[in-house]
Amino acid sequence: MNWIVIVVLALIVLIVCMLYWKGVKERNCLRSFLIQVLLDKKTYEFQKEGLKKLVLNMEVTNAMELSNRVNISIDRLVNELCSKTMLASHSLLWEAMKEI
Repeated sequence: MNWIVIVVLALIVLIVCMLYWKGVKERNCLRSFLIQVLLDKKTYEFQKEGLKKLVLNMEVTNAMELSNRVNISIDRLVNELCSKTMLASHSLLWEAMKEI
C-alpha cells in the first residue's frame, strides 16, 4: 500500500516538473521572439502585416474570441520558430550593444 502512495507522489512530482520546464521553454521562446520583433525592422513589418491578415480573415463574434484565437496563433508561431528566434535574438542584442 505504501509503495502505491510513493509511486503516485513521484508521478505528481514528475508531471509538475515537466509542466514547469515546458513553461520555462515557452517563456524563453516568447522573449526571444519579442526581442527579434523589437530590434529587427523587417521582422516587425512582416509580423505586423501577418497579424493584420490573420485578424481580417478570422470570423469571430466578439473581442474576447478574437483575442483568444490570436493568442493561440501567436503561441503556435513562437513555438514553431523557437530555435531560429533564439539565435537571432542573441545576434540582434549583440549588434544593438555594439551600436550603443
